Amino acid sequence: MPMGQNGSTSSRRRVLAGSFGLLVAGPLAVACGAGGQGAAGGSGAAQRSKTPVTLRVKTWTNIINIPTWEKAFKAFNDAHATDKITLALEHVPDDYDNKLIAEFAGGAAPDVIYQSPASMQGFANRGITRDLSPDIKADKFNMSDINPPAQLPYQWEGKIWALACWNDTRVLSINVNAFKAAGVAIPPQTWDAPGWTIDDFVAAAKKLTDPRENRPAFVHEGVGSLKRFAWQFGAYYWNDDKVPTRSAFGSPENVSGLQWVLDLQNAHRVMGDRNYAGPLGGFEKMFPAGTVPITYAAYKHVTAGWQVIKDFEWSIAPMPKSKVRMGHVSPQAFATVSSTKFPAESWIAVKDLSTGESNAIMASVSSMPSYKKTDVYKVANIPADKRWMIKLLQDAMNTGKPEVPHPNVKPEMLSAMDAVTTDLLDGKIGAAEAAKTGADKVNAIFDQYGIKPR
Repeated sequence: MPMGQNGSTSSRRRVLAGSFGLLVAGPLAVACGAGGQGAAGGSGAAQRSKTPVTLRVKTWTNIINIPTWEKAFKAFNDAHATDKITLALEHVPDDYDNKLIAEFAGGAAPDVIYQSPASMQGFANRGITRDLSPDIKADKFNMSDINPPAQLPYQWEGKIWALACWNDTRVLSINVNAFKAAGVAIPPQTWDAPGWTIDDFVAAAKKLTDPRENRPAFVHEGVGSLKRFAWQFGAYYWNDDKVPTRSAFGSPENVSGLQWVLDLQNAHRVMGDRNYAGPLGGFEKMFPAGTVPITYAAYKHVTAGWQVIKDFEWSIAPMPKSKVRMGHVSPQAFATVSSTKFPAESWIAVKDLSTGESNAIMASVSSMPSYKKTDVYKVANIPADKRWMIKLLQDAMNTGKPEVPHPNVKPEMLSAMDAVTTDLLDGKIGAAEAAKTGADKVNAIFDQYGIKPR
């Protein structure tokens, strides 16, 4: 997720809940591939044009990223000057999905698009994106070189609708000075390290909490991320990792995880309530100011967000472990639009934007490249003595899971789980009821879209 996009997920979900209900309702909701995939829909790869080609590439990325994207596009254009392929960047920061839908319907769509899983799945099911499989096969591109959890949401039923370009996750940020002052051992620096259990986390947080000042040790970034703490207990949202057809939110593991989250707030009193951080600027302002010793970290925090900190030593830590130590994976991807007149050239652009030099340039202001062969230490603006942080984050993503692994998952389902987690934290329901209610609501949405249990 690029810098500045951290708060955009919930708003984009609201757009999707409205517009993409139109995209994926009915039979397509069972995630069958759309028909009519343009020149690449057949058995062979598309053919190159004999004349100069200009490809329109559309993105919603934050405006602060545009200078770096322009630099990446210039690098591509220079490298492909002899091929006579030019990329033209189109930035659409607002109402991106609906504008793209309208352009496609009007016959004026771009050639290449950038998007996160839920939207891209909706595009594919509507026939807006091309199946890249023939191009990938003809190019002998090795898909195993893309981080599997990042690529998973962009392919199903034997077709590949987009190429994951980068991915992100969340681990913990810690104030090292505060840990030392409280006599708390610094957590391990590797994802698979022993120790640093949920009990260790609670014990540390209790020592770091200041009840006299009403200052908790831990501030979360919102219920959307907080409910993933239950994954450490062996929970996952779906009954199947790849093709979910029912909710697993009501599992005993998820009940245990949600109860632990509630206990952090009410029993242990080490976590601020749902509204605690808002008036103080949220975790992204509180942690650099030194007013909260534990919060979240992502790639962008490590490489840019926390570089402003001068008053104390900061570090990161793995998620606390119960049964497992599990991270989520949040990817982005590039895809070719099915109506493009230049499918072969568009594949060249998608491949470079997702795995090549252009990708490496853009990654300097974005999340980690999902292409395993990219030397992330060349694109990460981080001192050599902190490179272990990049390794920890990579290991979390390599073993993680995406929230939206398949188009059977609808944005309304995530909103339903967020709603019951909010009720849990607000004391309206208990963990068992939250888990059951969330599962029931999600399953009702599966039914609404005609998705049958497997």
